[in-house]
Amino acid sequence: MEHSTKHLPLSGVVILLVEDDLIVAQSIVDCLQDAGAQVLIANNAANALPLVQRHDLAAAVLDVALGDGDSTVVCQRLSERAIPFLFYSGYDDTYVSDRWPGAIVVCKPASEQILITALSALIKR
Repeated sequence: MEHSTKHLPLSGVVILLVEDDLIVAQSIVDCLQDAGAQVLIANNAANALPLVQRHDLAAAVLDVALGDGDSTVVCQRLSERAIPFLFYSGYDDTYVSDRWPGAIVVCKPASEQILITALSALIKR
């Protein structure tokens, strides 16, 4: 018997979330899972780097400022692997655009729909 399920925008997609605020991270995880994604979570750059190497990783959502510094090293590794990423940050766009021209920045707080739409567009690029 086949189950009819509505199409989820991130169905089957593996997303890395790098966020050091536990409450914000849980909210994003719930949002992404509700959209069908499998979410890998890291609370700092050191924990994120091994996850960047996963062969099934489709995209990443990164906070700029992390407990162990910032997400620059994670961005560099993602770029080397041609894995798209966006920033979900409280920092203004110029802080990010100076370091990562052309990067998508979703400003905290944003609605779940804005985050899902931005991620979907990023993956389809």
